[in-house]
Amino acid sequence: MKLAALLALILGTAIALPAQEAEFRTSMKTLAASMGALNKLESKAAPEAVRTAERMAGIYEEMIGFWRQRDAPDAVKLSVDGKAAAVAMASAAHAGDAPKAAEAFKSLSTTCKPCHEAYREKRADGSYAFKPIPEEK
Repeated sequence: MKLAALLALILGTAIALPAQEAEFRTSMKTLAASMGALNKLESKAAPEAVRTAERMAGIYEEMIGFWRQRDAPDAVKLSVDGKAAAVAMASAAHAGDAPKAAEAFKSLSTTCKPCHEAYREKRADGSYAFKPIPEEK
């Protein structure tokens, strides 16, 4: 009986991780599209900026848990920073404070590249794969 429970746990984890990775990839595509949309906005305080930044904050919140499960503290920190910047941008944009929204957008845009460099590798077909999680020093 205990062996069956252990096997179910192992199989459940083996199935759950690829499902989480598929959701993660979808979230990354949404983040990239959202970043592109924000980048095109002349005013970072436009109503569209509020909605987009709020959506991004939610995705970063999900990323925090994703990276915690993988014991990747640097990625967790980048996700926390991304969420904070997205929330700051949404708040500033909602208040109509274009300079603060633009500053928060700059902070938000600094979270993507370091995470990709550390945890993702681009394949020849343009898709991404996970790199092994670096060991703590």
